[in-house]
Amino acid sequence: MADSAALETLLAAAKKGDWKAYKEALAAPALTLAVLNAVPTGRTYGVIHQLAYWGEVEPLKQTLARFPGFSLTLPTSKGQSPIQVAQETKHQAFIDYVRPLIERAHPPPPPYSPVAAESKLVPAEPAVEVPLHFNTTYVAQMNEGRFRQKLDAAMTKVRQILETNRAPVLPDEVQHQYVDKFSLAEFLTKAAIASHMIALQGISINDAALDRML
Repeated sequence: MADSAALETLLAAAKKGDWKAYKEALAAPALTLAVLNAVPTGRTYGVIHQLAYWGEVEPLKQTLARFPGFSLTLPTSKGQSPIQVAQETKHQAFIDYVRPLIERAHPPPPPYSPVAAESKLVPAEPAVEVPLHFNTTYVAQMNEGRFRQKLDAAMTKVRQILETNRAPVLPDEVQHQYVDKFSLAEFLTKAAIASHMIALQGISINDAALDRML
């Protein structure tokens, strides 16, 4: 296909670090966003990973100018993010340029407003008093971009700890069947319940106390 051939030309230029040829290949009419945002079969890197490997910001700007939807979080075939590739090759300038773009693409939700939230509540029955004191401070809203950075850093550490023939990846980065979603949800739910039980035991809440609470 024409778009695949155009991608191969672009990838070849990026792999060699030939940025003049890259700019020319980027202008190919047959090139599409769909093939740019994919890792070709049999390859480890896509276009974004080659740019991260070289730490090249200017070619990245050129790519984003033509394809604003160019993915900055596409994983390699081994599950590494572009930022992780740049970290391995020590290209901090590339990382500093990409991270704000990722955060702008995934902005945090608006701050929690107790007043606005209460105005939407439907009157309910009085709450049952629980014989425990809980901190009522509101949990900060999640910043998806920052969460992804921390997750990438954790994955890097895990890969360093595990054996070389084991490569952990995120669930959405591997092929799976529809039923696997339910198996993963069940596993994570059981793990969450177990961690809560351990935490409760740590503050001397035994089975008898749990029975009274429930």
